[in-house]
Amino acid sequence: MVVEVPPPKSHSHGGVFVKYSADGGSFAYYSSGRMAAAYERMGAGFYCYFYADDHRGTTLMAVDPS
Repeated sequence: MVVEVPPPKSHSHGGVFVKYSADGGSFAYYSSGRMAAAYERMGAGFYCYFYADDHRGTTLMAVDPS
């Protein structure tokens, strides 16, 4: 089975806004280029992580399937 991964979506200035992965996950980025959110498939479910737009990548919130 071949999985089609959509092309990344971009901010108006050209930086990547959303990048998709073959497992159904996706990654959103701030206009600064830092990761804003991650939606990932791991094991039996999906996990979501939200990050601050700071140099440390502070985790703001994490959501798991349970």
